[in-house]
Amino acid sequence: MAGSQAVSVKIVSFRGIESEFVLSQNGDYDIGRSDTCFASVNAELLSRQHLVIRYLDGRVFVTDNNSSNGSIIGDLKLVGGQPYEVQLPSTILLANGSIHVELCSSTLASTTSHTNSSAPQVSPTTSQPQLGPVTHSGSENNELHQLLLIRGQVLIGRSFDCNYVIDSLQASRKHALLALADGQITLKDLDTTNGTFVNGEKISGSVSISTTDEITIGTTTFAIESGRVELEYAIVADNIEKVYARGVVGLNTMSLKIPSKQFIALMGPSGCGKSTLLKGLNGANPVTSGAITVQGLKLNNSNYNTLKKYIGYVPQDDIVHGELSVERTLFYAAKLRISDDVTKREIKDKISTVLASLNLDTDAIRKSKVCDLSGGQRKRVSIAVELLNDPKILFLDEPTSPLDPETIEDFLSCIRRLVSKGQTVIMVTHKPSDLDYVDQVIFLSKGGYQTYYGDKKQLLNHFEKDNIIEVYSMMKNPEEGQQWYQHWVSQNPASALEVKQEVLAKKSNTALIGQFFWLSVRYFNIKINDHANLLLLLAQPLIIGGLLVFIFSKLQVSVMFMMAVSAVWFGVSNAAKEIVSELPIYERERMYNLNIFNYIASKLTVLSIIACIQVAIFIAITHLAYRSVNGDANEVQLWSVSATALFMLLLSVSATLFGLYLSAVFTTTEKVMTFVPIALMPQIMLAGIIAPLDNNIKVLLSYLTLGRWGTEGFAHIQDGAARELEKWTNEKADIPASVMVRVFNPPAATNKGDATEFATQGAMQQLNLYNDNTEMVSLFPESFTGVLIAITLINVLAFGGLLLALRSKDKRFI
Repeated sequence: MAGSQAVSVKIVSFRGIESEFVLSQNGDYDIGRSDTCFASVNAELLSRQHLVIRYLDGRVFVTDNNSSNGSIIGDLKLVGGQPYEVQLPSTILLANGSIHVELCSSTLASTTSHTNSSAPQVSPTTSQPQLGPVTHSGSENNELHQLLLIRGQVLIGRSFDCNYVIDSLQASRKHALLALADGQITLKDLDTTNGTFVNGEKISGSVSISTTDEITIGTTTFAIESGRVELEYAIVADNIEKVYARGVVGLNTMSLKIPSKQFIALMGPSGCGKSTLLKGLNGANPVTSGAITVQGLKLNNSNYNTLKKYIGYVPQDDIVHGELSVERTLFYAAKLRISDDVTKREIKDKISTVLASLNLDTDAIRKSKVCDLSGGQRKRVSIAVELLNDPKILFLDEPTSPLDPETIEDFLSCIRRLVSKGQTVIMVTHKPSDLDYVDQVIFLSKGGYQTYYGDKKQLLNHFEKDNIIEVYSMMKNPEEGQQWYQHWVSQNPASALEVKQEVLAKKSNTALIGQFFWLSVRYFNIKINDHANLLLLLAQPLIIGGLLVFIFSKLQVSVMFMMAVSAVWFGVSNAAKEIVSELPIYERERMYNLNIFNYIASKLTVLSIIACIQVAIFIAITHLAYRSVNGDANEVQLWSVSATALFMLLLSVSATLFGLYLSAVFTTTEKVMTFVPIALMPQIMLAGIIAPLDNNIKVLLSYLTLGRWGTEGFAHIQDGAARELEKWTNEKADIPASVMVRVFNPPAATNKGDATEFATQGAMQQLNLYNDNTEMVSLFPESFTGVLIAITLINVLAFGGLLLALRSKDKRFI
């Protein structure tokens, strides 16, 4: 070799450049996750000692160290333990392509041709100099421009196959294409889930752009010429006001400019409008008038679908399910919020990154159920759910309220680190000690008056007080608050702009089938993981069915009545808590992209599976108890077990829908469980068993109960099956042998008491819901078809009520 060339090595991950070094001395240089490696990279998919680069007199050999996730050069997957000679420039993909190792000459020193080596030679894929993928976090602002000038076309996306990598799961794998031809630059959106925006406007197909136009993909904004666009202000609120019904003022006119990458505390006494302002700024409960700009885009109906990706919002209550592990909670949240083309591996990597940023990335925490965590850890898991979307702004509503001082310090330190990494955080708080961690303070008084906004160090000087407690005490008085508000406005006058704020529509860009699937899977796992409750649900049919056959030795019409009541109980009790217990989660997901029909369908699907198991157990018990073991012709049994089971399942599913309606109507679990017995009493009292339906009012009320239609449906099934099997009490009179009835015989002369016997009877005849009284109202035919029509109408009413109840909750944030 006439002259040796140095070799430049650059290691790139989704986070950007991990390491850069130059090889000029012979030796082995290992790359891996271990701290003992020459180049240590903290990446979960990377093996501890993944790849060895050997530099020998200007020649480069690479050896995969039998890694778990492999190494690839071009189309060649390296065989573990075998050295390969690499021709420069080349890019080696490690760990399923999540890490790139770029090798190129550091100098242009001349070299002689190499002699043949026993190591296989790997040549670069093209003869022209290769430019590896450029990450958006790169330090050179004009690197995209240079890339476009060299290549003529630049593929932009999340995948490392792209020329310009956007490190965000909000970007599609191949998101957009930049092209330069005849001095004209065009940008094409590649039919992506979340869209591509130019200067705040969503594009369709190809558009012509300039080098200074701002391109937004996901939560990333950049320009071709200048690179990343950093906005001075994350939020600008101009002349905003909130007025509730009947003229009640929630927020008086105010204007705010919230800088990017700042930690803002929103403070004031209880009832001053802190949460109202927070929800006004993030669109959860829009202001009545004024204009709000978030990340350079107006907070309005047309932009809201885009802006919700910039916003992370953690309300006062936890927005995670306690029955799921931390890892599964974040996985399901990612599947419900992020693009469909995101792989499980990418989601896992993102979860690891988010948990690490919040000091939660340990195996013990990952595998723990959320309900087993401390209050501070649960709150951080809620924040982790929001960070999956890479939001630019994080809104926190009183996150420190339920926490102890030690937990608060740890929690706020994590938030402080997020801010140092570029996050803008706005936090509602009423704790003076939280001021130690924030940068600026917005202070409100009773009556919704803004009395201060600025540096936390100037807060006491502004109010001329010695401590923050005195400020709180003073701001409890609306009159005094109004005076300070006028003083503040005189120094910081609002603009004359008056704009009526639009109602924000939640336009979902999520695939409906995919969302239904993951909602169902998540809900199913929630139910499975709640072992104690699941055992109670499965014990219900055992206990109720056992008591039923113990009390009733014969299959009587009362048994059918109890079967109907049991089916209604299964459905209502299974569903009554299912919405109200997760209301904060529903509201947050609804605000983001939750489809109401998918939500209802997922609940109904999983609860129907549980009801199916309960019905199967219940029917098995009754069938075994009442079957005619000895073939006694005088004994009655369930003549059609399958039809009876299917009808009981229909009843239970219908009752589930009614239970979900109750769960959506009430605001607390205690209220809905208090009302459940009240809702069940008409099912019992109006079924026509306890008391006859002997006037029109009773009949009309009974039409609204599943108990009445369930009992009648079982009677029709039993009668119809008995006729098919030719089981008769009196064939000429068309009276099937469907149920057993007590027959009281006169006492014999030698007996002291009555002799009670059982005889067969028709179920509908025994039930006697219909009679020949022409004055009695009858809206449905006396048949099983009439029963199905009535149950269908009840289901329609229950579904309509459920839909309205859920939509009414939208008014809390739109």
